[in-house]
Amino acid sequence: MRPTPKCTRIFWGLAVALALAAGSVCLLFFLPYDQLKPLADHFSRHGQLASFTLERYIRMASYLRAAGVLLAMVGAAAIVFHRRSQTWTAALLGFLGFQLRATWKDGGAIVLRIRSWRPGWQAWVTVVAVTLVAAFTRLAFVNRPFQHDEAYTFEAFAVRPFSKIITDYSLPNNHILHTIFVRVSYLVFGNAPLAVRLPALLAGVLMAPLTYFVARRLYNRNAAMVSAALVAVAPVLIGYSTDARGYTLLSLITLGCFGLGIYVLNHKNRAAWLALSVVSALGFYTLPIMLYPYGILMVWLFGSALMGDQGQEYTTIWSMLRYLVISGLLTVVLTILLYTPIFIYSGLGSVFSNVFVGSLDWVDFRQTLPVRLLETWQDWTFNVPELVAYILAAGVGLSLVFHRKISQRRFPIQASALIWMTAVMLIQRPNPWARVWLYLFAPVMIWASAGLLAPFQGWGGRWKGKIKLDALVSGALALAILGAGVGYGIVNIPEQNAVKDIEASAIFLSSRLQPMDRIAMDYPMDVPFWYYSQVHGIPQDAIFNVERPYDHVYVIVNTNYSQTVLSVLATRAKDGVTCNTATIQKIKTIDYTEIYECNRH
Repeated sequence: MRPTPKCTRIFWGLAVALALAAGSVCLLFFLPYDQLKPLADHFSRHGQLASFTLERYIRMASYLRAAGVLLAMVGAAAIVFHRRSQTWTAALLGFLGFQLRATWKDGGAIVLRIRSWRPGWQAWVTVVAVTLVAAFTRLAFVNRPFQHDEAYTFEAFAVRPFSKIITDYSLPNNHILHTIFVRVSYLVFGNAPLAVRLPALLAGVLMAPLTYFVARRLYNRNAAMVSAALVAVAPVLIGYSTDARGYTLLSLITLGCFGLGIYVLNHKNRAAWLALSVVSALGFYTLPIMLYPYGILMVWLFGSALMGDQGQEYTTIWSMLRYLVISGLLTVVLTILLYTPIFIYSGLGSVFSNVFVGSLDWVDFRQTLPVRLLETWQDWTFNVPELVAYILAAGVGLSLVFHRKISQRRFPIQASALIWMTAVMLIQRPNPWARVWLYLFAPVMIWASAGLLAPFQGWGGRWKGKIKLDALVSGALALAILGAGVGYGIVNIPEQNAVKDIEASAIFLSSRLQPMDRIAMDYPMDVPFWYYSQVHGIPQDAIFNVERPYDHVYVIVNTNYSQTVLSVLATRAKDGVTCNTATIQKIKTIDYTEIYECNRH
């Protein structure tokens, strides 16, 4: 139903008023900071808007001035050419109304398809089994000692208000969407390790069943069973699932995008394309390296369309490509909208040109890339038998050799990954740390499983006339993998969850610390100790408050990093920590950690 002229005029009037009002606010940034600051202070309850600093004004002014001029021009032009602009508004509302109704209808089609889906008992058994084992193996390690980066992410970002989380990108430790989830978990459950790590843990658990569904659609049930089992028990995923950072969330989103990509390749469904754009934008909002899996998916969909591999609902190749382009543009728009607070308050450079994402020169890149790839191999194969690791690597190659036999898709997604990542590496020349590649782990397990099982597909008839032998072999292999994972968790629970040196130091000092005491330490002990000091009731000003009066100093030394009591004191001298070296004495040794005490004078 087309909007009535009255409805059009109301919408047009509101849009013009909003553009002029927003433009007027932005144009205020043509005023000098000294004149604008008193106006901004009126919006603070205390009459002092502390967050509106000169540095932030300088960073925001040029963008907001340009936005103000543009909005004012758009509003003024709409008024001058009001008849034409109202006609365009009516056309836009009609188009949006049609698209909204069509998207709603397509969403209903997806719901009906889900309701009519009747998976066999094997699928339910597999999904339940891999989910339970994934949950067990991750919960078994959830209390392992906090690491530096996750502790910093929590202390520097997640404990702060939501307004700070969505505006502060001073360091890329802020995996924004994941940090928001950690903040919610912290507010609900407190700062216990399970609460802080809960978002990463849940994402890691959900990766296992989602791997099954993606592999099932991309290949077959056998590959789905084995790959889901591998994802459920992989030590590298257990480690990242018990690390309060956003890498498992990004990996889960990657699997979701691949699953949606497979669906939109087969079905011309607006709701699915919209979901793909939204989920992809959320991936970018978690980590900008979503560029890697998103690019792989886009290249795969583009290549599949060029090869005529899209579903029959697309009448032509160009019909498919039109949806692909629109979805890509929508993803870009949504991502920009999500990052707008960051761009305004932290600047574009905080995202695109911080020291961690800058391009290396060609010499450094050629030297660094092989080292990082080797580190990634070591990370992925940690606590995995060497023979098993090489067999899985061979499976990835076999998935390409047997691609036409095991997949209904003409264009292998492995080829798309190779094409896109080669291009990105050569153009961007990043320093690709091992954690950057984690999003590929589950897809690689899918490819490896499909390749290894390809020679046995359709093999050997049926067992007792009911179960296919290839399915029986795959099920037995998946069961063996899950069993090995459970055993790995049981064997390592005592060691992984033992109270280690940093937390033990916090516990020890919590019973000795007096009001006139100070604690000094150096990287990498400082931030994890910061976290554990809160857990065990040590006042924060005893560690970081440079103005706190003190007479007595406890010095924490990590000998594993070649630290000495004098080196730690030299590092903390900039914070005003001094010590009478004649009074230094060791009072405790915990693993590689030594605790000294001394008097200030």
